[in-house]
Amino acid sequence: MRVNGMSLFQKNIQPEWEDEVNKHGGQFRIDFKSSISFLQTIWEKLVFSVVTDEFSAADMLSGVRLLDKSTAVRENMFRIEIWTKFDNSQSGMVNALKTHLETEYIQLMIDDPSTRPINQKVNEQVAADWLSKFKNNSNDEPPRGAQGGR
Repeated sequence: MRVNGMSLFQKNIQPEWEDEVNKHGGQFRIDFKSSISFLQTIWEKLVFSVVTDEFSAADMLSGVRLLDKSTAVRENMFRIEIWTKFDNSQSGMVNALKTHLETEYIQLMIDDPSTRPINQKVNEQVAADWLSKFKNNSNDEPPRGAQGGR
């Protein structure tokens, strides 16, 4: 049996857009196809680095979430979401997080032969292309299906 999603959020922060902290934050997303073994590797690296504060500005993250977007006809499609306590008015923090994700996580994805971005228009060799545009939760509509999340 496959798990549809897992999340790790700071204490007293709910993994939902309506949470008071998340309302004023933002999010980056990485949508990709990969093997289950590589997915496990990248998720473990992300969780371990957040828990041990090795993740750049870990205290400014409200949480991270992994979603299995696979269906019967689309296997091994995943999304990693990085939820922040800040919005894009903190452009320095947004840019630092973007750079950290590109160098520490997306480069591993690029180097793994089983991992590719879901969007076929993305240049697979350009780390910045793998990331979604940073999304403000306070100014934007929450993504479809993002309510709850538990």
